[in-house]
Amino acid sequence: TIRGPRRCAGGTWAVPRGRALGKAVGGATVKDIVLAMSAGALPRYLLEMEDLPDMPLVAMVPVSIRTEGNNAGNAVGSMLCNLSTHLADPRERLASIQDSMTKGKAALAGLSPLQITLLSAGVMGPPALGALIKAPAITRPASNLGLSHAPRARTHPTLHGATLGPHHPPSIPHRRQPLHTTLPP
Repeated sequence: TIRGPRRCAGGTWAVPRGRALGKAVGGATVKDIVLAMSAGALPRYLLEMEDLPDMPLVAMVPVSIRTEGNNAGNAVGSMLCNLSTHLADPRERLASIQDSMTKGKAALAGLSPLQITLLSAGVMGPPALGALIKAPAITRPASNLGLSHAPRARTHPTLHGATLGPHHPPSIPHRRQPLHTTLPP
């Protein structure tokens, strides 16, 4: 539930640390590690808020649909990932997240960027539109939260010659998806 006060926090961690952890646990990607870290922290936070659902949390995860040679603008779709927040063991939770991501990627593998965009809009669109027009919820949203891991740019952004430090892109919560985590490593 969205309440009056909002919380926003920022922090960074080193990508090599995520890669090393992924390698140590058997080939997890940095995105898998980010999802697992969030899946470990979110239940504690939601318990504190007295808002933890009975079922495992499901994250809407952005995926790149950029084709080779196309560097113009954003090219992003989405897929769903079961965060397995019902599993207490971190290794079991990570393995389940890896399985969910593998299945999601396999489902998108044979689709064109346009097909992925349409599929993503079909999953994300109705709850977001319903929230915007304040329509009553007819069905449960496909995901509980948005969870994005935005890879760091290969070059450091500058402003008038000064190198900019870490930046944390904000997300827009709405009543059917009040929590969004964007993790820029």
